Amino acid sequence: MEQPLQCGFAREVITPPFDIPLDGMGHNEDRVPNVVTEDITATAVALFDGEKTVLLGTLDVLWIHRFFFEEAAERIEERCGIPKENVFLCATHTHSAPDMRNVADSRVSAYLSILYDKLTETAKEAVRDLVPCSLFAGRCRTDGLNSVRRYFLENGGFFTVGSTDPARKVLCETGGDHSLQLIRFARTPKKDVVLANFAAHPGCGEDLHTLHPSFIGAFRRGFETEDRHLAFFQGAQGNMECWSGIEKTEDGAKEKGYEEIGRRLAADAEALLPSLEPVAAGEIRMIRKLVPAAVDHTLDALAEKAKELLGTYRANVPLPAEIVEKYGLHAATQCRTVIKNATEYKDAADLPVPLSALSFGRIAFVFAGYEMFTQSGMQIKAQSPFAMTFICGNSCGSCGYMPASECFGNHGFEVNSTTFVRGTAEMLAEEALSMLGELRKESVSDR
Repeated sequence: MEQPLQCGFAREVITPPFDIPLDGMGHNEDRVPNVVTEDITATAVALFDGEKTVLLGTLDVLWIHRFFFEEAAERIEERCGIPKENVFLCATHTHSAPDMRNVADSRVSAYLSILYDKLTETAKEAVRDLVPCSLFAGRCRTDGLNSVRRYFLENGGFFTVGSTDPARKVLCETGGDHSLQLIRFARTPKKDVVLANFAAHPGCGEDLHTLHPSFIGAFRRGFETEDRHLAFFQGAQGNMECWSGIEKTEDGAKEKGYEEIGRRLAADAEALLPSLEPVAAGEIRMIRKLVPAAVDHTLDALAEKAKELLGTYRANVPLPAEIVEKYGLHAATQCRTVIKNATEYKDAADLPVPLSALSFGRIAFVFAGYEMFTQSGMQIKAQSPFAMTFICGNSCGSCGYMPASECFGNHGFEVNSTTFVRGTAEMLAEEALSMLGELRKESVSDR
């Protein structure tokens, strides 16, 4: 007789106990929080099918960098007994979390040491919390919560946030992925565990010097009760923005807008719960790959132009005031990003991109090691052979933006800062669908 799926849950606060630079707004220099408006957390969901245990982690950070993922997975294997190939870590992508890249900064390295330990303890607790469960799933459309911030138009125009063109506003509101997906693990007598998948860039709010989880915090607070937990998995949000129409209240505080988005997501999730349908769990299966992706060496020419603008370039050095005044801080920082990428990958023909797929029963996850655009996410979900497919971006080692081909040539900051050639997003989407097809074939053949 097939053993029922087991699910365990744990969460740990990962707010740094000391001042540390924040990540997420590259055109702003030296962001250090002057206040913590809400703690950031690491959430772990353990699943056990009778033979194998997997860990699904979601952290309130901007990126899951490759070096961080590999070290964390090894520590979880060593201390928790979960094989590192069974560990999947995702970022909620809040833009008001600690910098995890600049390990030369003693504050960053000290925080990473704390974070590794806390994540390992969270994984242990999730495994200790494992109990048999029943599975339910469903989705609904959300309205007015997210929008496409970069969209190529048939007339050659290019939507950008802030456009007042009514036609572009309609396209922004109706295009892209507006679905909220839920998976409920019913665990009587313990609290249920609900996994949510939604795509929207969690911005910083009005004050760039505050630390918080953006709308994800309000979603958790509004949805969690004494009977249920919530684990949020960020979707294909590379060009999906929190809808700017509700970002500001009368006093101009954007963070209250993100609060509103979180509350409305919680209300939509609450309304969806009764209609979730039962799902047979089945065996946990997974495929993990590092997919070679071609580097865009047109960056080399762009880098030379950028050097002309910036003059002498040095990484992690504040931009010259005269350059910022002349070109604007955001534009100058984009030039710096182009130079950095061109220098770092000058001799590389391709780079390995982490891509994984996991399934149990009729439910699947795609873990993409990059910021997937909504076009790719929608394609994978529409063509997936599974009843529900979670798209989890910025996971297991993020490689940055992966713009859809139609967005190239318009030089939004996602295109300007990507390392990869046009067409890579579509190639990776096809690879993800191939992996899902293989998983589905295996699950059907075992019946």
